[in-house]
Amino acid sequence: MAILRDLFDVVNALMLFSAMFALGLGESVQGLRHLWGQRGLLLRSLLAIYVLVPLVAVLVAGTMPGLPPAAVAGILFMGAAGSAPFVVRKAVSKVHTSAEYAVSLQITTASLAIVTVPITLLLLPGDWRVSPLEVAWQVFRAQLVGLGLGVLVHELRPAIAARLMRPFAAIASLLLALEVLVAAVLIVPRLLPRLNGMAVLAMAVVIVISIAIGHLLGGPRPDTRVSLGLLTATRNLGLALMIAGANLEEPIRLPAMGMILTYTLVSQILHLPYLFWCKRTAKRRASKPRSAAA
Repeated sequence: MAILRDLFDVVNALMLFSAMFALGLGESVQGLRHLWGQRGLLLRSLLAIYVLVPLVAVLVAGTMPGLPPAAVAGILFMGAAGSAPFVVRKAVSKVHTSAEYAVSLQITTASLAIVTVPITLLLLPGDWRVSPLEVAWQVFRAQLVGLGLGVLVHELRPAIAARLMRPFAAIASLLLALEVLVAAVLIVPRLLPRLNGMAVLAMAVVIVISIAIGHLLGGPRPDTRVSLGLLTATRNLGLALMIAGANLEEPIRLPAMGMILTYTLVSQILHLPYLFWCKRTAKRRASKPRSAAA
């Protein structure tokens, strides 16, 4: 079991690095600044991701009855983990969204995580054994090193970056699949006795409210609304697992990591009706000019 735990931690670290490196390879410094010139949208986006969603996670985890401690920890860590660096990029291609905005926000949140994650953990209820500086160092190693190297390669050798982006994105996906496989052996047996309907319901409540927050704060443009709705609700799985592994000890460590994986699964399921609704709304909006012209 100790070997599997070490393997899980190594695979998670490599998955995070590969995902962030692939994200950086696809973005220039100029692209990174795309969102910075829209201060109102930037501030609303950061408010949604780093303030309102953690607040919702705290309120739901603290008030929902019958939640096991592992579920409380999993929900809180997902609330603290910002937006995902990799999964949302696939999702935003399925509906009419702002790709430039989504990627710029992803990179911005990943860069700010070195500050926001330690601060959020300090404000969350609970007694965490890792200092904020140590959390900041872990975030730096897991996210910023890969992201920075990717952007650097893009700036210096864009042709090489274009060739490397897909392979590293594929590596990140394969590592994520391996991580899930190891989790099935290592975590699921300890998770199942603690996973109940109330835990899943609490996760669903946080996710649905997160989607609503992002959609409402995304501004008047439909594309940024959908992008922020997805980005706000899709938390950073690898970062949350890293935080849980560093802050928790047995017997709660592995069940909490299992709750984080469950949260991710519930999140992906709940994205489907939101994306379906967004597609229908976009089709109705697109058909109105044609109908008027007829």
